[in-house]
Amino acid sequence: MAKGRIRVNSTKGNKWKKGESGSSNPKANKHRLAARGKFDSHLVTVNRTAESSLTSEALVAHALEHDDTPPLSSAIEDKSIDDREDGSQTATSAHTSSAYSSIEAAHPLFGKVKTLWNSSLESHREICAVLAAVSEVIRTKEGKNTEVEYFATLMTALESAADDEKSAASIAFLLSLVLPNWGHGGNVLGMKKAFDTDLRKVAQGGVVSVLKEGTLGEGNFHPVAPLVAKHCKHVLESNGEETSRLHILGMLKECISHFPTEHVKSLCEAILKLMTLGNAMVRTTSLQVFHGLFSSLTEPQGLTAELGGRLISALYEYQPSLVDAQLLQAWLTVMQSAHTKLCSLQRDLGLAHLPLFITACIKCLESDKRQVTKMAATVVKTLLKECIAPYLQTLRPEDEDAVNMKYVQKSFKAVESSLKYGYQSSWDLVLGMLGTFYEVAGKQCHKIMAKSLLSLCELRGTADFPHSSELDEAFGAAVTAMGPRIVLTAVPMQLDTNSATNHEFPRGWILPVLKEHVKNTELGYFVQDLLPLAAKMRAKSQQYQSQPVIAKVYDILQTQIWSLLPGFCTNPTDLATSFPSIAPILGKALTNDTSLAVNICQSLCLLVSGCKSTGRFTSQVISGCKSTGRFTSQVISGCKSTGRFTSQVISGCKSTEDKALVGRFSKNYLPILFNLYSEPSAEAQHKGPILDCIQAYLSVTEQKLIESLFEKILLKLEQQDLPMNAKYLVLDLAQVFVPFLPVDPLTKLFTFIISLVDNVDATLQKKAYSVLKRLLSCEGPVAVSFVMDHMEQLSTLLLGSLSTSSTASKKPRLKCLLQIVGRSDFSNVEFFTSITPEVILCTKEVNEKARALAYDLLVAMGNAAQHCYKKNPEDSMTAYIMVVLAGLAGSPRMASATLQALARLLYEFHDLLGVEIVKTLLTSACTLLSSRTREVVKSTLGLVKVVIGVLPALHLEPHLDDLVSSVLSWGEDSKNHFRLKARVILERLVRKFGYERVAGVVPEKHKKLIVHIEKMNERQKRKKRAKHEQGEGSESTRVSKPSYEDLMMDSSDDEKDVLPKKQAKKTIVKDSAWIKEGTMDDPLDFMSEGAIRRVVANRPRLAKPDSKKAQPFAINPEGKLVITEDDDAMTSGEPNKLPEPQDESVGGSSPNKDEVRKKKRGQLEVEDDDEEEDKAGTRGTGIHRKKPTKHDYNFDYGSEYRAKKAKGDMKRPGKPDPFAYVPLIKQKLDKRQVWKQAKLSGQFSGLMNKARKGSTQGLKQHKQRK
Repeated sequence: MAKGRIRVNSTKGNKWKKGESGSSNPKANKHRLAARGKFDSHLVTVNRTAESSLTSEALVAHALEHDDTPPLSSAIEDKSIDDREDGSQTATSAHTSSAYSSIEAAHPLFGKVKTLWNSSLESHREICAVLAAVSEVIRTKEGKNTEVEYFATLMTALESAADDEKSAASIAFLLSLVLPNWGHGGNVLGMKKAFDTDLRKVAQGGVVSVLKEGTLGEGNFHPVAPLVAKHCKHVLESNGEETSRLHILGMLKECISHFPTEHVKSLCEAILKLMTLGNAMVRTTSLQVFHGLFSSLTEPQGLTAELGGRLISALYEYQPSLVDAQLLQAWLTVMQSAHTKLCSLQRDLGLAHLPLFITACIKCLESDKRQVTKMAATVVKTLLKECIAPYLQTLRPEDEDAVNMKYVQKSFKAVESSLKYGYQSSWDLVLGMLGTFYEVAGKQCHKIMAKSLLSLCELRGTADFPHSSELDEAFGAAVTAMGPRIVLTAVPMQLDTNSATNHEFPRGWILPVLKEHVKNTELGYFVQDLLPLAAKMRAKSQQYQSQPVIAKVYDILQTQIWSLLPGFCTNPTDLATSFPSIAPILGKALTNDTSLAVNICQSLCLLVSGCKSTGRFTSQVISGCKSTGRFTSQVISGCKSTGRFTSQVISGCKSTEDKALVGRFSKNYLPILFNLYSEPSAEAQHKGPILDCIQAYLSVTEQKLIESLFEKILLKLEQQDLPMNAKYLVLDLAQVFVPFLPVDPLTKLFTFIISLVDNVDATLQKKAYSVLKRLLSCEGPVAVSFVMDHMEQLSTLLLGSLSTSSTASKKPRLKCLLQIVGRSDFSNVEFFTSITPEVILCTKEVNEKARALAYDLLVAMGNAAQHCYKKNPEDSMTAYIMVVLAGLAGSPRMASATLQALARLLYEFHDLLGVEIVKTLLTSACTLLSSRTREVVKSTLGLVKVVIGVLPALHLEPHLDDLVSSVLSWGEDSKNHFRLKARVILERLVRKFGYERVAGVVPEKHKKLIVHIEKMNERQKRKKRAKHEQGEGSESTRVSKPSYEDLMMDSSDDEKDVLPKKQAKKTIVKDSAWIKEGTMDDPLDFMSEGAIRRVVANRPRLAKPDSKKAQPFAINPEGKLVITEDDDAMTSGEPNKLPEPQDESVGGSSPNKDEVRKKKRGQLEVEDDDEEEDKAGTRGTGIHRKKPTKHDYNFDYGSEYRAKKAKGDMKRPGKPDPFAYVPLIKQKLDKRQVWKQAKLSGQFSGLMNKARKGSTQGLKQHKQRK
């Protein structure tokens, strides 16, 4: 051994027994036992060094003191219940068997304990021993093994074992199993100091569960509730540790509402005293207790209205300062729940307390903490909705002067006061509160809100007001709640001024707000006030025709007023009295001014839809109702009540009177609408609303009038001299009539449409198919019966017109096929097979909607395959796929479309495809990948993507070799074209099968590609892992089945993540729109009817200016006028030519193209005196640049300063001083050429010496001359 090395004497440690040397678990396993002992460690805590004292002697002694306690001597031997620490067994085998049988016979509540019998932990054995002893005692006493007996025995044992923590912990654990079913919390609460946090939590949780879920006693409160309340009060009022008080407060916030009223009062007094101590933690926890008291919804409730009012008054003394943001938010939350609870207990008392608290919340808006102001505003809005709104909904008109109304008015005054400039920083929140108040109480309290509306108008007129949107929302809420009559009476729009000079309207912003928020109001107000105002605006617009700008302003105002009509027609409250007066006006307006057609047609549609929908009860009192029942959403027929109906819609009540009233004017409106729609000169944007209005009005028109009008339409269609454009429009009208026609007119229309299906005119074909589609989609009984009777004729018609159908009619034709195939009774196999090629080819249509319809029709045919083939779903789908596969034998276009159709069908019905059909699809795909037609290869790659995405790996594994080799065996002409698609497929295969499996079948010449893919995947995984560790993002979970569009994408999710942010932004295609500007003579008017036609999807080309037409000012390339003071530029012969800019840096000469280009690159250089000579030669950039000559490299720099007779340089007049002595050699700047640097390193070493020598010689010569 080496010197200085000390050998440490060591004793023999624990060794393995003979034959057990392979065991890795030696006897010293205390750490394993400690880890294993975490089972139920949150319930029990034991001291393993202490010995249990729960012996038979102790139980017998306790039995002698209490006669009613069963003796334990008969159940337990005179030994300890638990095992000793050394693990030796102290009980006999017979006793062990008896104890186990006692546990087995215990109550089912202790099922968890039965699993601890074989545990080696001492705490578990202690629990089993205690349960065995208790069960034996109950058995010997001939008990019934009930929960009550176990609870009584355990509580008695707990009192006797209070000094033994080990036994007490076991008993407490068993009590925690019994407590949810039986309650007595005194001893458990008293023991909370003796054990750790887990046991305390279990004990307190048991007490809470007893109080909430236990059997109730007298007064609906648990019998143990007074005992628990006294104990809690004792701890709170004692001079003990703050921790104990916090523990009690934590328990009270869960159960304080379940104590009797007198105990709730005493506990609240104790808690309020604690809050005066100034401890922040105690105050916060105390507020949580009060929040639990006020927000509790479970019964029983110990809080009364009187006690709640007193608590609210007392909590004002503990209001935190505005600086303490966190505590103030907690206080606001508690007070909100307190007022909500008080209003639910006693509404009058709650409303009486409300103004004071709202005032306190308004004061909180002065805080500089944004979270405090937002909390205060949220609290106020919540109280308005939960306290004031329920009261006002039940308020009757004769009770508007009730006592409680003054509290509502005081609350509004408090909110209105926040419009002062002192709350300017929180005006956005104030406007939100005002909007909520208008919404809640605007109908009943509008008299006191007029001043606030004027204040809002003044603020809106302020220059640069920052919260215009919030103010508009608040004003709109007032319009919705109060109605436009009340709002505009309080705040007139001031549009009908008679001033001849003032044409500004500062309150014009009200009109757009009215348009957004007017509904459920009086139609009569529009007739009486707004229609005359619109007439005045129209008259003034005509009056100022000589001033186009002013005339346009009044024309816009008239249009905005008419745009309010749809809002007034949305559930009007006075339809019966107002519509007869406005109906003739609307008819004249449609006839005289077609620009109003859109607004009028929308309004009529809203009126008709309101009549067809379920009836509504207005806010007026319906007399004669004498019932005491509640009004529900069910049909209430013959209900007579003294109650008041609100404006809510009650389903089941038909407004037949309104429907008859509106339908009475059908004979007047429908001819006008027919004429408007049939006019070829009508605006295109008016056609849709007019047609919708006709369809809506036909639903409320009498059947005789419908038939007579349709007869006229048929006569119009049969005219031979009818122009084609007019015929198109009449066919649109006939299509609208289809759902309302009886059988005879429907038969005539069907006969006429049959003759148009094969028409040469593509538009007529399209219109004919549209009529058929409308007929097939009707749900009326007449139309459904007609379609069923003529289904065979319809099928024959659609099959026969396949060869003559035009491209424009593909979309309506596909809709007709979709309606037929989608019927539940469809089972025509011949029709099913005949339309399949057409549907497949339509997947290649240019029209996107037609392609989508073709795919939908393919899926619908897949769903209908079982009805057609009369087989099970798997065989039916196989037969359908085989029909589709026949298209692969057609032209390249047909083959490509077939592959796309197969991809969609495979995505939708892959669960119904068997192994053989999958094998056929994959074999066909591998074969077609070698096609010379790119269109076919592209579609095949799309099919492969879907195959990889939806098929399980087990079905795909046998074909992996052929699939990979086929994907990578592209031709030379397609090598670069499909490289990205092939890479995406390989990435998905790697994710599905793993890198090793895919790399093994990749050809050798493509190994670099698969290695690159693996590197990119690993890099992306590292990035995601780093982000996940830094907390920047979480790993997203993929859906089990991705969408079809995701599978067909040419990039994977990983590739998207790899792209840099700037590159990713470039790939996003945004929906852009451009406005085509007008000419100088005809500028664009945004308010004109034809302005919508100027919005185009592509950027319009700028019109080139006419060079022949002289302009008074020059125009730069950006189209801006250039006005100069130089008379020469204005009087020259070229008025459009810009004056050349002067560049002071180059002596006032204008830069040429090369200099301008150099300026853009930051490389502008000053030319020398030979610039003019250089310009004479060839100049340019790139390959056209002037090549340098030998003279350029050997130029004698500084020769113009050299003296002819003397040595040295001389100053020249008009030129800079000759300070450049060293020629500039550009090779010197090339740092990469090290050998040149070494060559030129000593070039300037003697420069200063030569300069000094020259100056010395010159000085001597000068002296000699003197």
